[in-house]
Amino acid sequence: MPARDTIHDVVKQAIIKDGWLFTDDPERELYLAIPGTVYSDIFSEPIGKLVIAELPLKLLVVNTFKIEVSQWIPPLIIEK
Repeated sequence: MPARDTIHDVVKQAIIKDGWLFTDDPERELYLAIPGTVYSDIFSEPIGKLVIAELPLKLLVVNTFKIEVSQWIPPLIIEK
């Protein structure tokens, strides 16, 4: 199974397990789902922290072993 399908299935199972419902709401917010290992490897590094601070990223960190959402990380509000 391609990695994309694997992470998709894990994310889907995790958010269903958390009680979320899937809708066709055009106003919904989209999050980038990443495994916890990716978050700790990339976004805990200085360059990753800079990306989070400078870009309006919305991250969903997923524990792929426990099949659960570890963190919802909303975008930082950048005032200019």
